[in-house]
Order: sequence, then C-alpha cells, then structure tokens
Amino acid sequence: MTDPSQLLEQAGQALRAGSAQTAVDLFETYRRSGVPLSGSNRIKIANAYASTGNAARALSELCLIVDSQETYPTWMAASRILARLPEYAFAAMDRRQRIAVLATWNTSEFIQFFRLAAARCGVEVSINETPYGQYFNFALDSTSALYADPPDTVMLCPDYRATGLDSIQGSPEEWLDEQLQRWRLVWDAIRRHSDASIVQFGFAIPAFDELGHIGAGISGSRGRLLRELNASLAQEARATDISYVDTDAIAAHLGKAAWFDDRNWHWAKIALSSRALPVLARHAAAVLAARLGLSRRCLVVDLDNTLWGGVIGDDGLGGIKLGNGPDGEAFQEFQRAIRALASRGVVLAACSKNDPEIAREPFLKHPDMILKLEDFAAFEASWEPKSNSIKKISETLDLGLSSLTFVDDNPYEREQVRSVFPMVDVIHLPEDPAGYAAALSAYPYFELPSFTAEDRDRGRQYRARGAARKLQQEAPSLAEYQARLNMVATLAPVDQLNLDRVVQLINKTNQFNLTTRRRSREEVLQLLGNSDCDMFHLRLRDCFADHGIVGVAIGRQQNTALEIDTLLMSCRVIGRDVEQVIVNELISCARRRGCSEIIGYYLPTDRNALVADLYPRLGFEPKQASGGSHAWRRSTEMLDENTSLIRIERPSVASDSR
Repeated sequence: MTDPSQLLEQAGQALRAGSAQTAVDLFETYRRSGVPLSGSNRIKIANAYASTGNAARALSELCLIVDSQETYPTWMAASRILARLPEYAFAAMDRRQRIAVLATWNTSEFIQFFRLAAARCGVEVSINETPYGQYFNFALDSTSALYADPPDTVMLCPDYRATGLDSIQGSPEEWLDEQLQRWRLVWDAIRRHSDASIVQFGFAIPAFDELGHIGAGISGSRGRLLRELNASLAQEARATDISYVDTDAIAAHLGKAAWFDDRNWHWAKIALSSRALPVLARHAAAVLAARLGLSRRCLVVDLDNTLWGGVIGDDGLGGIKLGNGPDGEAFQEFQRAIRALASRGVVLAACSKNDPEIAREPFLKHPDMILKLEDFAAFEASWEPKSNSIKKISETLDLGLSSLTFVDDNPYEREQVRSVFPMVDVIHLPEDPAGYAAALSAYPYFELPSFTAEDRDRGRQYRARGAARKLQQEAPSLAEYQARLNMVATLAPVDQLNLDRVVQLINKTNQFNLTTRRRSREEVLQLLGNSDCDMFHLRLRDCFADHGIVGVAIGRQQNTALEIDTLLMSCRVIGRDVEQVIVNELISCARRRGCSEIIGYYLPTDRNALVADLYPRLGFEPKQASGGSHAWRRSTEMLDENTSLIRIERPSVASDSR
C-alpha cells in the first residue's frame, strides 16, 4: 500500500508538471486514507480542480480552509484562487450580496478574506470598498459612490483610533452622546438613500488602559468609555434592526496582544494584525449569513468520548469519565456549553453507534449528566454509518441537511459524514476534552439575527414534532391524525410585541414561501403604516406544544384586487391545512376592502418547489404574469370550509412575541 505522504508528493509533482487530473486523482486517493489534509495541501488540490475546469469543487476545497485554523498566508493564497474562479463556480450559492464597506481603516486585505468566509457560508459577495476615513461623508452624500451601485448591505468598520479619544475625557457623557449621534446619522442616511441592510462593527479595545488599572474605575477613561460606546451601539443596533459584530469579544477570544499590530497600523493603516484578519472575516460573515437566514439550526452530537469519556457499552455506567477528575469535569463543561446553545434555540439531536438502551443509560442513571433525554429532539442510536443516522434525524425533524452541524471526537466519523453529506457542517474537536467547550463556543454559525421567545422554545417544539410524527404513524388516516392533534390557530395583526418574530420568519423561511421577499424591520414597519396593506400572523398550538408564530401573510390592495405580497409558513407545521386558514383570512381581508378578487404570486427559487402547486391546489386559476413569476387569481365570493379540524381564535388584545 502506498504511503499517504508519498501520494501527496506525487500529486504535487503532477500538478507542477501540468497534469492536473492526475494530481486530482492522487489527492482523492490520499483523502480516502482518512488522513486530514493540511491547508497548504487544500490550496494545491483547489488549484488542481480549478485547472481541470471543476471550479465548483475548487471552491468547496477553499471554503474548508475557513474552519481549519489556518494562517494568514494560507488565507491569502485561498483568496487569490477564489478571485480567479469563474462566475459559474458560485452557481450553487444560497445568496448573493452587493456589499459596501465603510471603514476608518484600510480594509483591502480584510475584504479579500471576507469574500472567502462569506462563500463558506453560502453567500457570494461583490464588494465596494470606499476610501477609509470617509465613512461619514460617503454615507450622508446621496450622490457618493456608495449609492452609485446600490448595495444590499453596508458594513461599518470603525477603529478606536478614529474616535480621537484622549487617555481621559473631561466630559464623558457629552462625548458618548456625540459618538452615538454620529453613528445614528450614518445609519439614518444609509436608510434614507438606499434599501441596504446595515452591519455595524463594534470597537476592539486595547487590553490596557493608558491610565493603568485605576482607569477601570474612572468614568472618563478611554477603556471605560469605549466599552460604554460598544454597549450603547449594540443596544441601539438591536432596537433598530441593525446587525452587530462584537469585535471586542472576538479580539478578546484571540487575545488582545495578538489582535493589534502597531506596525500594520503605521505602515498601512490596517487596524489589526495579519493573524486577526481571518478571524474577524469569519465572524463577520457568520453575522451576515444569520441576517440572510443561513444560520445552522441543529447540533447533532456523538455520545461516547464526546459527551462523556469512555465507551458506555464497554466501560459501563461506573467506568465512564464524567464529573470526577479533570477529564470528567471537562465533559461536564462541554455539556453545559451544549445546553447553553439549546437555551438560545439550537435544536439538539444525538447520533451514536450503540444499542439504543445502552446509549440512553447515562441520561437516565448517571448523577453527573448535565444534559437529559428530554433536551434532545431526536435520538438515533444504531450500528449504521453516522451519515445514515443523520439522514434519519433530518427527516424526523423536517430540517434540511444544510441546517445541521455535527460534532464527534472521532476524525473518521467526521470525515465519513463530510464525504457523504458535504452540506452538513462538521466541528473539529481537539484531542484534549478540556478544549471541547472552547471549540464549540468559537463556532460562529449558530449566530442569531434576533432573539425571541420562539427561539427559546425551539427545542421543545421540535420534540413535539417528533411526538406528532409518532401519532401520525399510529393514526388510521390523515383526518383522524389531525383530529387527534386538537389544533388551534390564533390569527392576529402584526404589532410591536411580535414584530421581531415576524421579521425573523420573513428573512429565514425558504421552503414554504411563495415569493421569498426579504424585508428589514424598518420595511415591515413601513408596511404596517400603509393603509392599503393587511398584515397578520398565525400562531398554532396542539395537544403537544404551542408552536408559536408559524405563519405570516401580507396583502396589498391594488384597485379591486388584494395582491398577496408575502405568504409563508414554518416547515414544522406543513401538512396540517394551516395554509388554507391563512388564505381564508386573506380572502376575508379582501372582502372587508371591497375587493372582488385575490391574486397570488409564486416566484420559483431553488428551495421553494414545495409550494409550486399551492395556489391551484387552493382553488386559484392561472393569471398572466411576467418577470419569472407565476400569477394566480381567485374570486373572494366563497371561503373554503375544509379547515374544520383547526379551531380559529382571534384575541382581543395584542399577542406576545412567541
């Protein structure tokens, strides 16, 4: 058998000799050996694939570099290859964004890395970098280059040096108000002159205050004021639908000494070190992806040597490491980190090569387990390949594979899942379990665009989905199954209490979404103030759970017709006739306005084929349309009566945000 290292050497020789396909074949043989590829070798294989014309595969290899703790030279090499790839390499990307960068420092290298990090998240970006230090003028001037090619997103990247802050400020409150007002003016101008979303970076703060340790207790010290400015920016950003990148937290995680580089600043006006540039790019891309609805939603965890030390089937309940000693405490800390993810809405699933009864034993009997069986929305234990179990988890939870992230201590299992389902994210764990919790906390792709009561309840809702699926399997017919669910739909207008959840659904729902129109919080507020617009949400509960707000509809009157601008529903309640309830309510809205017909549009995407036949199925007739959309019309004379298995409620007071 050929030594894997020899395969790499031969592949490199073939690539240098211009035999790209031979190099690809040798690299793939090496990959099957199970030995991980280094970043430099991924660069080589990406070059080989690009040379054979397989640009999409080259892109996939480059994206893997983003998560591999690679250095600045590797990122730079990957970014240069990325820049040379043809446009068709990005055809499978979920989103495309025109990004404008306004900064107080030279971001030319950062944006190269950001483009690579965004591609790893499924976003193809084109970037307009304005001259650094000119962010205020470019934002406020409607004729500036910022608005010549209207951006989809504006990223605001400040550095603490631009504040002009002295070691101690004589009027700290006045200074803070002035700084906040300056950024408010920038935000307002961008929104006035464009429809762009905004991503605001915070300030990375030097580790030590110029006043020394005593500066922490002085209200006008530089460090304290910058921390207060960051807190105020983050709070106002959240209140006004602006995404926030906590730059100072990222810098603290890397280490402030490693983050700042005075030589970079003095030579090129780059605000951070070469080592820090890829880290900031990775986190900024994750924040953008979250805003675009591309966050990961489910963590699939292995059990043996991942949640506890040892193998429960071999070592027994008393032999596994959990709670006692340094390793046992490290596994507990990892479980606490997982539970913290669940508390913010990440769905948990277990995936183990084991007998089901044995796999459950620690959850039921071990006193030091932090996680419990009820924390998991799906539990797969068998001797099948992990990829088979992950597929079952995806089907059980009705979550696409691109929503799943897999964590396993075993490199073989990680590679097996990655090779079968490349759309499943895989977290690399270090050999020492003491690093497990840190590895999970450093993973940025569970980022939330907002946080609602619905998010806190998500794990329980997905467990309820599993129970409902079991009931469906036992029921003699679909009608009997739906009757046993005792479903209640609450229809209510959109208001300030549920606005965040509605905006969240509009921006992340893909499969059951007729138009996939994305709208910012400000845009939704504008529609709410439009007298020609009807907007409501639907909340569903059944015998297993309150599923929260799962449907949103927006109708806009055009003469004698009510046009359906937005009709979407969470995929977790598909198959319950909820869509008929929503359409009936839209027809009722049209009647109240005196409209004689209701018109719906279907704008096909690569992810919403599920609803291609929705309108004809609900009694709509074809209507001529243009621009790639399909239009359907229906008279408002009659409502359908086939929703008798869903009881309708209309609260007399505003609903909550769940």
